[in-house]
Amino acid sequence: MKIEKIDGCTVSDIMVDGESFVDCSDTKWGIIREKLFKFLTERVQRDEDLQDLLSWTCEMYGTTRHEYHCEQCGDDVYTITLEL
Repeated sequence: MKIEKIDGCTVSDIMVDGESFVDCSDTKWGIIREKLFKFLTERVQRDEDLQDLLSWTCEMYGTTRHEYHCEQCGDDVYTITLEL
């Protein structure tokens, strides 16, 4: 299965075997999920890769809570929680 991400100018799409992701059938989405999970299970071996994947997953699917605003630097501190 060939996945291509096309991005730039006014174009943004993900192609799966030459077909736009949004046009894929539910059956094909299931196959994509299975292949993606298998790919990640086989390829994510380094701690850094797993940490990046966990960070992205938390940001996508977690619940964000504002902790506090730092008066010294002006930054805000947040906690993102994800239950697996």
